[in-house]
Amino acid sequence: MNHSAVRIRSWMAACLVVCGLAACDSPDGICSQTADRTLTVTPSNLPFRTVCPGESETMSVVVQNPGLADGCPLTLSGARLDGLDGEFTVSFTPVTLLPGQSAEVPVTYTPAVVQDPHYGFLVIEHDVAAQGNETRVPIIATGGQLADLLTSPNPIDFGEVEFGKVRELDVLVKNFRCTPVNLASASLDVAGSAGFSLLTLALPEGGSMPLALAHNASLGVKLRFQPTACGAATSTLSLTGTGADAETFWPLDVQGVGTACPVQ
Repeated sequence: MNHSAVRIRSWMAACLVVCGLAACDSPDGICSQTADRTLTVTPSNLPFRTVCPGESETMSVVVQNPGLADGCPLTLSGARLDGLDGEFTVSFTPVTLLPGQSAEVPVTYTPAVVQDPHYGFLVIEHDVAAQGNETRVPIIATGGQLADLLTSPNPIDFGEVEFGKVRELDVLVKNFRCTPVNLASASLDVAGSAGFSLLTLALPEGGSMPLALAHNASLGVKLRFQPTACGAATSTLSLTGTGADAETFWPLDVQGVGTACPVQ
Protein backbone atom coordinates (compact mmCIF):
# COMPACT_ATOMS: atom_id res chain seq x y z
CA MET A 1 0.00 0.00 0.00
CA ASN A 2 1.22 3.51 -0.83
CA HIS A 3 1.09 5.07 2.63
CA SER A 4 2.09 8.50 1.25
CA ALA A 5 -0.87 8.53 -1.11
CA VAL A 6 -3.20 7.53 1.71
CA ARG A 7 -1.83 10.30 3.90
CA ILE A 8 -2.30 12.90 1.14
CA ARG A 9 -5.85 11.76 0.46
CA SER A 10 -6.62 11.94 4.20
CA TRP A 11 -5.14 15.41 4.41
CA MET A 12 -7.20 16.59 1.40
CA ALA A 13 -10.35 15.17 2.99
CA ALA A 14 -9.54 16.99 6.24
CA CYS A 15 -9.16 20.23 4.32
CA LEU A 16 -12.59 19.83 2.81
CA VAL A 17 -14.13 19.20 6.25
CA VAL A 18 -12.14 21.72 8.28
CA CYS A 19 -11.39 24.42 5.75
CA GLY A 20 -14.21 24.15 3.24
CA LEU A 21 -12.99 24.22 -0.37
CA ALA A 22 -10.00 26.43 0.38
CA ALA A 23 -6.45 25.19 0.60
CA CYS A 24 -4.58 24.21 3.74
CA ASP A 25 -1.05 25.30 4.48
CA SER A 26 0.15 21.85 5.42
CA PRO A 27 -0.98 18.24 5.94
CA ASP A 28 -1.40 19.17 9.64
CA GLY A 29 -4.73 20.83 8.73
CA ILE A 30 -3.82 24.49 9.25
CA CYS A 31 -6.08 26.62 7.02
CA SER A 32 -5.21 29.49 4.72
CA GLN A 33 -7.72 32.00 3.33
CA THR A 34 -10.68 29.86 4.37
CA ALA A 35 -13.81 31.41 2.90
CA ASP A 36 -16.07 30.67 5.87
CA ARG A 37 -13.72 31.77 8.66
CA THR A 38 -14.91 34.67 10.80
CA LEU A 39 -13.82 36.64 13.82
CA THR A 40 -16.02 38.62 16.21
CA VAL A 41 -15.25 41.94 17.88
CA THR A 42 -17.14 43.22 20.94
CA PRO A 43 -18.22 45.83 21.68
CA SER A 44 -18.92 47.13 18.18
CA ASN A 45 -17.72 50.67 19.11
CA LEU A 46 -15.76 52.51 21.79
CA PRO A 47 -17.68 55.53 23.18
CA PHE A 48 -15.35 57.27 25.64
CA ARG A 49 -17.10 59.20 28.39
CA THR A 50 -16.00 62.73 29.29
CA VAL A 51 -12.25 62.60 29.92
CA CYS A 52 -10.82 65.86 31.14
CA PRO A 53 -7.26 67.17 30.61
CA GLY A 54 -4.85 65.37 32.94
CA GLU A 55 -7.08 62.28 33.10
CA SER A 56 -6.95 59.02 31.15
CA GLU A 57 -9.44 56.35 30.27
CA THR A 58 -8.84 52.95 28.69
CA MET A 59 -11.47 50.96 26.80
CA SER A 60 -10.93 47.58 25.16
CA VAL A 61 -12.44 45.43 22.46
CA VAL A 62 -12.37 41.64 22.66
CA VAL A 63 -11.49 39.82 19.45
CA GLN A 64 -12.55 36.17 19.36
CA ASN A 65 -12.13 33.21 17.05
CA PRO A 66 -15.58 31.60 17.32
CA GLY A 67 -14.63 28.55 15.23
CA LEU A 68 -15.40 24.96 16.23
CA ALA A 69 -12.87 22.88 18.15
CA ASP A 70 -11.72 21.24 14.89
CA GLY A 71 -11.65 24.55 13.04
CA CYS A 72 -8.90 26.91 11.96
CA PRO A 73 -6.74 29.36 13.91
CA LEU A 74 -6.86 33.09 13.17
CA THR A 75 -3.91 35.46 13.27
CA LEU A 76 -4.18 39.06 14.48
CA SER A 77 -1.20 40.76 12.88
CA GLY A 78 -1.63 44.38 13.91
CA ALA A 79 -3.76 47.16 15.41
CA ARG A 80 -3.64 50.84 14.53
CA LEU A 81 -5.66 54.03 14.94
CA ASP A 82 -7.15 55.84 11.97
CA GLY A 83 -8.24 59.49 12.06
CA LEU A 84 -7.16 60.07 15.67
CA ASP A 85 -4.29 62.15 17.03
CA GLY A 86 -1.56 61.38 19.54
CA GLU A 87 -3.95 61.68 22.50
CA PHE A 88 -5.02 58.12 21.66
CA THR A 89 -2.77 55.08 21.95
CA VAL A 90 -3.34 51.39 21.26
CA SER A 91 -1.47 48.51 22.89
CA PHE A 92 -1.16 45.35 20.82
CA THR A 93 1.01 42.26 20.35
CA PRO A 94 0.44 39.97 17.34
CA VAL A 95 -1.26 36.74 18.36
CA THR A 96 -2.74 33.59 16.85
CA LEU A 97 -6.13 32.58 18.23
CA LEU A 98 -7.19 28.97 18.27
CA PRO A 99 -10.93 28.22 18.03
CA GLY A 100 -12.67 29.61 21.12
CA GLN A 101 -9.75 31.83 22.13
CA SER A 102 -9.92 35.62 22.39
CA ALA A 103 -7.63 38.61 22.91
CA GLU A 104 -8.17 42.13 24.26
CA VAL A 105 -7.05 45.22 22.35
CA PRO A 106 -6.99 48.28 24.68
CA VAL A 107 -7.19 51.90 23.55
CA THR A 108 -6.23 54.74 25.93
CA TYR A 109 -7.43 58.34 25.63
CA THR A 110 -5.44 61.10 27.39
CA PRO A 111 -6.63 64.57 26.27
CA ALA A 112 -4.35 67.57 26.68
CA VAL A 113 -7.08 70.22 26.50
CA VAL A 114 -10.88 70.45 26.43
CA GLN A 115 -11.78 70.26 22.76
CA ASP A 116 -14.35 69.26 20.18
CA PRO A 117 -15.36 65.59 19.92
CA HIS A 118 -13.04 63.11 18.20
CA TYR A 119 -14.23 60.56 15.67
CA GLY A 120 -12.01 57.80 14.32
CA PHE A 121 -11.39 54.07 14.14
CA LEU A 122 -9.46 51.27 15.77
CA VAL A 123 -8.31 49.10 12.86
CA ILE A 124 -7.54 45.46 13.67
CA GLU A 125 -5.54 43.64 10.99
CA HIS A 126 -6.00 39.87 10.57
CA ASP A 127 -5.87 36.99 8.08
CA VAL A 128 -9.62 36.55 7.52
CA ALA A 129 -9.93 37.34 3.84
CA ALA A 130 -13.74 37.15 3.90
CA GLN A 131 -13.74 40.17 6.24
CA GLY A 132 -11.27 42.17 4.16
CA ASN A 133 -8.28 41.30 6.37
CA GLU A 134 -9.20 44.12 8.74
CA THR A 135 -12.00 45.12 11.10
CA ARG A 136 -12.74 48.78 11.83
CA VAL A 137 -14.20 49.72 15.23
CA PRO A 138 -15.64 53.27 15.52
CA ILE A 139 -14.29 55.46 18.35
CA ILE A 140 -15.90 58.63 19.69
CA ALA A 141 -14.53 60.80 22.49
CA THR A 142 -16.37 63.91 23.61
CA GLY A 143 -13.27 65.88 24.54
CA GLY A 144 -15.01 67.14 27.68
CA GLN A 145 -17.66 69.02 25.75
CA LEU A 146 -20.81 66.90 25.59
CA ALA A 147 -21.41 65.57 29.09
CA ASP A 148 -23.27 67.75 31.54
CA LEU A 149 -25.28 67.36 34.75
CA LEU A 150 -26.51 63.79 35.10
CA THR A 151 -28.60 62.22 37.85
CA SER A 152 -28.46 58.98 39.77
CA PRO A 153 -30.91 57.34 39.55
CA ASN A 154 -31.53 58.13 35.92
CA PRO A 155 -34.37 58.55 35.18
CA ILE A 156 -35.71 59.94 38.47
CA ASP A 157 -38.48 57.38 38.83
CA PHE A 158 -40.46 56.67 42.02
CA GLY A 159 -42.19 53.68 40.46
CA GLU A 160 -45.62 52.70 41.77
CA VAL A 161 -46.81 54.30 45.02
CA GLU A 162 -50.23 53.66 46.56
CA PHE A 163 -52.65 56.58 46.84
CA GLY A 164 -52.13 58.46 50.12
CA LYS A 165 -48.78 56.82 50.90
CA VAL A 166 -45.37 58.48 50.72
CA ARG A 167 -42.09 57.50 49.11
CA GLU A 168 -38.89 59.51 49.38
CA LEU A 169 -36.00 59.33 46.94
CA ASP A 170 -32.40 60.52 47.31
CA VAL A 171 -31.09 61.87 44.00
CA LEU A 172 -27.47 62.75 43.19
CA VAL A 173 -26.85 65.39 40.55
CA LYS A 174 -23.26 65.04 39.33
CA ASN A 175 -21.24 67.48 37.22
CA PHE A 176 -19.52 65.56 34.42
CA ARG A 177 -18.21 68.71 32.76
CA CYS A 178 -14.50 69.42 32.89
CA THR A 179 -15.21 72.87 34.33
CA PRO A 180 -17.29 73.97 37.35
CA VAL A 181 -21.01 74.63 36.98
CA ASN A 182 -22.40 77.53 39.00
CA LEU A 183 -25.84 76.54 40.31
CA ALA A 184 -28.17 79.34 41.39
CA SER A 185 -31.36 77.46 42.25
CA ALA A 186 -33.12 74.09 42.36
CA SER A 187 -36.89 73.69 42.29
CA LEU A 188 -39.74 71.50 41.09
CA ASP A 189 -41.83 72.73 38.19
CA VAL A 190 -45.09 74.20 39.53
CA ALA A 191 -46.86 72.96 36.39
CA GLY A 192 -46.03 69.34 37.27
CA SER A 193 -48.14 66.86 39.23
CA ALA A 194 -49.04 68.04 42.72
CA GLY A 195 -47.86 64.86 44.40
CA PHE A 196 -44.14 65.71 44.09
CA SER A 197 -42.19 67.88 46.50
CA LEU A 198 -38.57 68.88 47.05
CA LEU A 199 -37.59 68.31 50.69
CA THR A 200 -33.89 69.19 51.07
CA LEU A 201 -30.66 69.93 49.24
CA ALA A 202 -27.48 68.20 50.43
CA LEU A 203 -24.68 70.58 49.48
CA PRO A 204 -20.98 69.67 49.42
CA GLU A 205 -19.30 70.36 52.76
CA GLY A 206 -19.10 74.09 53.36
CA GLY A 207 -21.21 74.87 50.31
CA SER A 208 -24.17 77.21 49.97
CA MET A 209 -26.41 78.40 47.16
CA PRO A 210 -25.40 79.75 44.71
CA LEU A 211 -22.97 76.84 44.45
CA ALA A 212 -19.91 76.24 42.28
CA LEU A 213 -20.21 72.52 41.56
CA ALA A 214 -16.75 71.27 40.59
CA HIS A 215 -15.98 68.57 38.04
CA ASN A 216 -17.11 65.17 39.40
CA ALA A 217 -18.75 66.82 42.43
CA SER A 218 -22.38 66.04 43.32
CA LEU A 219 -25.39 67.83 44.73
CA GLY A 220 -27.83 65.75 46.78
CA VAL A 221 -31.57 66.31 46.36
CA LYS A 222 -34.24 64.59 48.47
CA LEU A 223 -37.61 64.33 46.72
CA ARG A 224 -40.98 63.04 47.91
CA PHE A 225 -43.89 61.53 45.99
CA GLN A 226 -47.35 61.30 47.60
CA PRO A 227 -49.86 60.51 44.85
CA THR A 228 -53.01 62.61 44.81
CA ALA A 229 -54.53 60.60 41.96
CA CYS A 230 -54.08 57.29 40.19
CA GLY A 231 -52.05 56.93 37.01
CA ALA A 232 -48.85 58.43 35.67
CA ALA A 233 -47.51 61.56 37.39
CA THR A 234 -44.70 63.75 36.07
CA SER A 235 -42.76 66.83 37.05
CA THR A 236 -39.43 68.51 36.34
CA LEU A 237 -36.53 69.13 38.69
CA SER A 238 -35.26 72.46 37.39
CA LEU A 239 -31.70 73.62 38.01
CA THR A 240 -30.58 77.08 36.92
CA GLY A 241 -27.14 78.64 36.83
CA THR A 242 -24.21 79.23 34.51
CA GLY A 243 -22.01 76.81 32.62
CA ALA A 244 -19.28 77.66 30.11
CA ASP A 245 -19.92 81.37 30.89
CA ALA A 246 -23.54 81.21 29.72
CA GLU A 247 -26.87 81.21 31.52
CA THR A 248 -28.07 77.60 31.58
CA PHE A 249 -31.22 75.72 32.54
CA TRP A 250 -31.16 72.00 33.29
CA PRO A 251 -34.59 70.30 33.20
CA LEU A 252 -34.48 66.84 34.81
CA ASP A 253 -37.56 64.63 34.39
CA VAL A 254 -39.29 63.21 37.49
CA GLN A 255 -41.95 60.50 37.26
CA GLY A 256 -44.05 58.07 39.26
CA VAL A 257 -47.33 56.17 39.18
CA GLY A 258 -50.15 56.46 41.68
CA THR A 259 -52.01 53.19 42.40
CA ALA A 260 -54.77 51.72 44.61
CA CYS A 261 -57.01 54.77 44.58
CA PRO A 262 -60.21 54.57 46.66
CA VAL A 263 -63.34 53.60 44.78
CA GLN A 264 -65.60 56.60 44.26
